[in-house]
Amino acid sequence: GFLIQHGLTEAPPPTHVINNRFLYYPQIESDPPVYYVAPALVYVMLTESDTALQLYGMRLVSVIMFVALVVISMWVLRNVFPEDVQVTTITATFISFLPMLTYMGGVLNNDILASVFTTLLFGVVVLILRFGFCWRRGVTALSLVLLGILTKHSTIWTIPIVAGVFLY
Repeated sequence: GFLIQHGLTEAPPPTHVINNRFLYYPQIESDPPVYYVAPALVYVMLTESDTALQLYGMRLVSVIMFVALVVISMWVLRNVFPEDVQVTTITATFISFLPMLTYMGGVLNNDILASVFTTLLFGVVVLILRFGFCWRRGVTALSLVLLGILTKHSTIWTIPIVAGVFLY
C-alpha cells in the first residue's frame, strides 16, 4: 500500500489488485488516447482470457513498438551517417540495451510510442535538411508532431524544432 505523508499525499492514489497483481494507473485519465488504441484492441481479442494473459498481450504491443523504435533509429542513423555502417550498428545496439528504454518497451505505457513518433520526426527533419523541403516531408513532419502530442503531452517540445526547420 501507500504510506500517507502529511503535506505530500493526502490520500492514497487509486489502485487495483487483480490475481495478486498490483495495478496502478492514475495517469490514464489525463493522457491523450492514441497509444491506448492498440492495447485496447488486443484486450478485446483476449476478453475471455485470464487477466494476466490480457496484460501480457497488451504489454506485447509495447514490445513491438520498442522493436520498431530500434529499427527506426537505425533508419535515422543511416540518414545521418550514410557512409558509416559501424556507427549505425553500434548506436542501434546501444539504444536497444538502454535500461530505461527497455523498461518502457516492456510495460504498458505511452512513453514508447511517443519515442517512436519523435524518432520518426527526427528522421524526417534529417531528410529535410539533407535533401530539401517538399510538401510530403512537411506534411509528414506536421503529422508526426500531432501524433506525438496525441500520444503524450510532453512531446510538445517538437513544435519549436519543426518550426525552426520550416523557417530554416
